[in-house]
Amino acid sequence: MQKFNLPVDSYTLSVELKNLATPVMGYFSLWNGTTRVGDFRFLKEGKSLRPLRFNEDDVLVGDLSNENRDAIVDILRNEKPLRLLAWHDGDRVISIRLATSDIDLEPIGEGE
Repeated sequence: MQKFNLPVDSYTLSVELKNLATPVMGYFSLWNGTTRVGDFRFLKEGKSLRPLRFNEDDVLVGDLSNENRDAIVDILRNEKPLRLLAWHDGDRVISIRLATSDIDLEPIGEGE
């Protein structure tokens, strides 16, 4: 099993405001400098999700349930530093995490 481990220092986020006949509720991308490292769609609950995978540019892409959106946005807005972690065996992604660290401990009470 291989581990993908990159710092995330910025993100883009969009949320659908119009009631369209699409399961997509929004999008977010994760960036390390000027390099996009993650590209995800939020889908309505109960809709079929694309499996997480690496695309031809080695960007981690896939679908996440819209019910996770608030928690993900909270982490993006309030935590630092952030890392995108993924465990995979070639093209199949087994697990991903948006985490404050992969090894180091985070101090309690950062003035939040």
